[in-house]
Amino acid sequence: MPIAIYVGSDNRIELTGLRDPDDDSYVNDATVTALLKDSTDTSTISGSSITLTYVTGSDGDYRGSIPSSVSLTAGTAYYARITATSSGRDVLIRKSCSAQYYEGCES
Repeated sequence: MPIAIYVGSDNRIELTGLRDPDDDSYVNDATVTALLKDSTDTSTISGSSITLTYVTGSDGDYRGSIPSSVSLTAGTAYYARITATSSGRDVLIRKSCSAQYYEGCES
């Protein structure tokens, strides 16, 4: 199921439980970046390149925010490409996303 991302809103993006594949330990010192790609995973959406920072005290969790200024089209599919690098090793995570308008709270 795609992750909802909201048009005209700041959107949190998370990577949780990053682990070392050799010893299964949590990786808490990675450099983690993300960007949005179009539905074909070829074109980068302008302004969507962000850095995710380690969540202090967590087990391999990282967070960042895609700014509201990124131009998204409701009903359009995107991919979040997350790259984590630690100790000279890289991992690429690809998450499917769907842009929509935030419906708000019930009144």
